[in-house]
Amino acid sequence: MAIHERDLFSTSADQPAWPHPHDEGAFTTGCRECDATRAILAIETDLRLGVRDLWISGWTPNELANEVRRRTGSIDARDLVVHALADEHAARSEQAKTEDWTEAVVFLAAASGIEEVETGWIARWVARRNDRDAAQTVLDVLHVLRDMQMATA
Repeated sequence: MAIHERDLFSTSADQPAWPHPHDEGAFTTGCRECDATRAILAIETDLRLGVRDLWISGWTPNELANEVRRRTGSIDARDLVVHALADEHAARSEQAKTEDWTEAVVFLAAASGIEEVETGWIARWVARRNDRDAAQTVLDVLHVLRDMQMATA
């Protein structure tokens, strides 16, 4: 069954949003909005997996957020990583959450004003900034996370 991107982020009572995680292959092909949605989901997944892999390598949420800030020189990049940390934390099973990690993510999220992270958060994050630099910040953070992953491998 193919779905359209508008179904993914629906908030009406009669058409609930598509549940997380999403099968990128299920979207209509040749639709610009669906192609954009696939890209958004891929970026969210890359960010979530990047912070997860760095956590597994021993990085704490505070260290990770601060290192991204240091390498990019951007507060927005740090905020983006905190969103990714909150997304990764929300996707994690209760058994896989540690007390220290949970406390750190909850603290960082509260300090950044993050109440909840839902699918599509990256698009909303970029839209709230309403500037050309937001998309570049996303790419910079992805690049930094990959560099950090390579350094710890």
